[in-house]
Amino acid sequence: MDKKSFNDEMVKVVNDNKSIIEKELKAKGTSKRIHKINIDYTTIKRNPMGGIMFGGFVNGEKKLAFSTGLTKYIMSENGEYSDVQSTGVDITEELDDYLSEGVASDK
Repeated sequence: MDKKSFNDEMVKVVNDNKSIIEKELKAKGTSKRIHKINIDYTTIKRNPMGGIMFGGFVNGEKKLAFSTGLTKYIMSENGEYSDVQSTGVDITEELDDYLSEGVASDK
């Protein structure tokens, strides 16, 4: 597979599984302040340990940023894979404040 096809496939995987990240981000806050997840497509890259790494932001506010990844885990000895799963989400201090109804203001 050439580099463009590989990159296109990674973008497709991210788009198809965006809801996994949205669900994980919403679980970090007690409020319903996340209205939209924006993916920064320039950050999508292959994780050398497997999977895809990328970043994004919430509600169109670039300061409300996060980084995350998606992967599939080998579930059995015959090499069957799990469904796509999040590798975890790291959030900026601003996004943390926003989700906990801190200093960031609603837009």
